[in-house]
Amino acid sequence: MNLPSMMPDRLKEAGPDMWSTKGLVFLLVTSIHTWGSIPTHAQPKDACSTLTRELVQAHAKDNVIMFMVLDQKLLGMYANSWLESVRAAGISNYIIGAMDPPTSLTLPTMMPKTQCFNAPVAGVPTASGTGYRWGSEQFVQTTWKKVRIAQKLYALGFHILFSDADVSWMHDPLPYLKQHLAHDGAPHALFTTDSLDTHNNFGDDGLEKGTSPFFNINTGIYFVKQHAGGQEFFQKWLSFDRRGVGHDQDGLNNVVRGKARSSDPNLPMPQWQSAERIVWAAVHNSTAVSYLPVHVMANSYTYHVGRVHKLYNSTLLAVHWVWSGKTPESKVANMRDAMRYSDPPLYYGGSNLTLLTMDIDRPNSPPDFNQRKIDETESMVRFHLNAANYQLQQAYYGMVAAAALRRSFVLPGYHCFCAKNWQVYESEWLQVGHLSKQRAPQIHLCNLQCLHRVWPKLVTGNA
Repeated sequence: MNLPSMMPDRLKEAGPDMWSTKGLVFLLVTSIHTWGSIPTHAQPKDACSTLTRELVQAHAKDNVIMFMVLDQKLLGMYANSWLESVRAAGISNYIIGAMDPPTSLTLPTMMPKTQCFNAPVAGVPTASGTGYRWGSEQFVQTTWKKVRIAQKLYALGFHILFSDADVSWMHDPLPYLKQHLAHDGAPHALFTTDSLDTHNNFGDDGLEKGTSPFFNINTGIYFVKQHAGGQEFFQKWLSFDRRGVGHDQDGLNNVVRGKARSSDPNLPMPQWQSAERIVWAAVHNSTAVSYLPVHVMANSYTYHVGRVHKLYNSTLLAVHWVWSGKTPESKVANMRDAMRYSDPPLYYGGSNLTLLTMDIDRPNSPPDFNQRKIDETESMVRFHLNAANYQLQQAYYGMVAAAALRRSFVLPGYHCFCAKNWQVYESEWLQVGHLSKQRAPQIHLCNLQCLHRVWPKLVTGNA
């Protein structure tokens, strides 16, 4: 595991085992962490380059280009972490698009100017009142802008691999993708999904065996190779923006899954070749789509809770940190738990880093916990809440001691008995692994927004 480069040496030397076996998952710090800053001295000549075929060709490998796009908000939250992950994974065939002037001026201070480009589409207006958050007007328009950039890159003649900013790359995906470049036929496009498990057999790291029109596609990571119907595929996808169906992922699910996803009577049912792990796009049946399994391309839930890649002993290529809770703080917390978030030294206490942690008594679940039926969910939730409170009440003493001593508090490892997701489920047990005595990510027990807001006041005596 590659630790963040800006982590203090004393923590790096402890190595990843310190974090995984002793449960030291998060630092509550004595200083406020500021995300990103824009250099005030930057001039237009210092900005990112214009998108040209020559720029892309200079960085493509085997005609494959990975790209990511950023606006000012995403730049501050994720740019350093994304760049650290691709560099640590040995990935070199990537470029980054800047969606606004401040981002275009900032990126060249973080990477070669010739490896970033100005997004060649109209700007995105700021949504009035709602702000930038999931589902807001600005969020929706930004997602469609990413598809337009993908279309323009694809039109230059390259196989494209899109990565959202909130993705951590563990290994270079090109060797995995090249097996699908060895022929011109299906599948033509590969997408991640919102699945929490895989239908693949153990030892099968190929495309998702459960590929079907009934899986929800996620557009956080996708690969489209050059094929005869490729440009029309993007046109069909973008046509759903004009229909007002929602964000880009809603549009793509309509394009590929058609009537299997939508109640729109005008959408056809796609052709599904289960044995070949292929769905022919419902509204563009010359593009064959397959899905990337979660033990190869994970999401936050399958990484932290299901640990599907561990169960399958697979080489994990990437994690898209969705299914992390509803707030940016929750997503960042999950990245930190995996030691995949890039923080400045100040976050860890600067040069005067002093730590405090503690042992707590962790309860175990009843023997029949994972065998309880759906109508016994309430008893499972009650046990989980009692166990969580029992552990948190112990940890409060450590937090107070750390605040009094002006030390960074390392949360002890908790046992969690209820799988928290970003939306409400009828049953608390999900068919992914066993949740008795699960080592809990911090979002399962803490309100991260409140924690980030209160802790700096607590340690300065102003709470």
